[in-house]
Amino acid sequence: MKRLIISISVIFFLASFIHAPTFAAESEVVGKPAPSFTLQDLNSKQVSLSDFKGKVVILDFWATWCPPCVKEIPHFIELYEQYKGKGLAMVGISVDREGTGVVKSFVQKYKVNYPILMADGQIQKAYGNIPAIPTTFVIDSAGNIQRMYVGYREKAVFEADIKTLLAGVKFAGIESEESGTPQTNYVAELNKIGMAGRPESDNAAPYYQKAIELYVKEPEGLTVSTRGWPKEQPAQQQTMLRKWVQDNSRALEQLQLGGQKPYCWFKHTGQTLQIDMSHSTPIRELAFALQARAKLQAEDSDIRSAINDIVTLYTFGAHVTAGPRLLVEKMVGIAVKSLPIRAALNILDRKMLDDSSMKSLEDRFKQLVTDYREPFDIRGEKIYMQEKVEADPVYRGFKPYLQGTLEYYDTMMAKTPMQLHNETQSETKQNPLTEILGPPIAKIIE
Repeated sequence: MKRLIISISVIFFLASFIHAPTFAAESEVVGKPAPSFTLQDLNSKQVSLSDFKGKVVILDFWATWCPPCVKEIPHFIELYEQYKGKGLAMVGISVDREGTGVVKSFVQKYKVNYPILMADGQIQKAYGNIPAIPTTFVIDSAGNIQRMYVGYREKAVFEADIKTLLAGVKFAGIESEESGTPQTNYVAELNKIGMAGRPESDNAAPYYQKAIELYVKEPEGLTVSTRGWPKEQPAQQQTMLRKWVQDNSRALEQLQLGGQKPYCWFKHTGQTLQIDMSHSTPIRELAFALQARAKLQAEDSDIRSAINDIVTLYTFGAHVTAGPRLLVEKMVGIAVKSLPIRAALNILDRKMLDDSSMKSLEDRFKQLVTDYREPFDIRGEKIYMQEKVEADPVYRGFKPYLQGTLEYYDTMMAKTPMQLHNETQSETKQNPLTEILGPPIAKIIE
């Protein structure tokens, strides 16, 4: 949920510096206990991961000859100096093969202020056969890996992680609390405002769920043709495209039925709110299939059907965007809403519409904009944040700052896109939670 400011200058993939043929993906590492180790520092002293028990640890695998590693070092020096008194430990693990001499010279030259240890084959294997350097692990105070970054990252990325995780240790003098079940049933609360007392018979979600179940994936090699204009593709791909669209006729029929309903709400389940993006890919691909069919119909001079599909596609995107959804869900809907507009412009660019069809398209778009014009609803995101602060140990130290952050969201909602674009974010400096979450959410709203 924070701004991810990622600037990758160079990533050195060095399969030669490890002998194992495979390495661990982030999904296989994050959320699991950090492997224990005992290594020698530059003065031959034994240092163990357990020495930093109860602290947030930044564990960086690096080398003196690696330019992106060297570029990160000043960031780590500054972050350690700023946060070491608040519960942060910084540990560098050098994979240099020339021995401690070259590493000592580097440490003296750059005035590195945190422990540097010398790697052995065992630790590289324990941490997933390090695929490249720099590779950096962010470990929480309970000893679990929360982040794995392969390649260079900006200082702001690590600082955001540090601030978030230190909240679970002690932030601004506020002790963390044990995690537990939220006192409020936020799942039920969000479903209640999402349904808003409307009957299930008016809900498009079951039809969209059925469409997802019926969806037939794009055959390999067809990605480009679904985004371009059909007739401008090679003959073989045109044939493949038409077959793929035909194979999805039952799924697209469900989209049409859903588009006839006045609203859409995918109910949340479980004890706590979770960001579930499992539907994002099929929703996007269904949208591309419907866009492709609209183009094919226009190409075949079936303009009325093409316009109907364009309207259905816009309605689909508007349904996925509208209401008190989480922001990540809204972003999927916003992307879908752009597709029918592109398709309409493609058709207009090729002068396929007569005056009557042009008027029909214009009138129906006007009606769509009128029907789905509503303020950007962030109630779902606010409920999600309330639950995180109440139940998630990583965020619980931020509880005193929650109300100020929610009020800041409301302030942003009252601003125009240009005002948000020019926002200096000076207000966020007074609230550590707002400082982390305010800028990215302002950007999404903008």
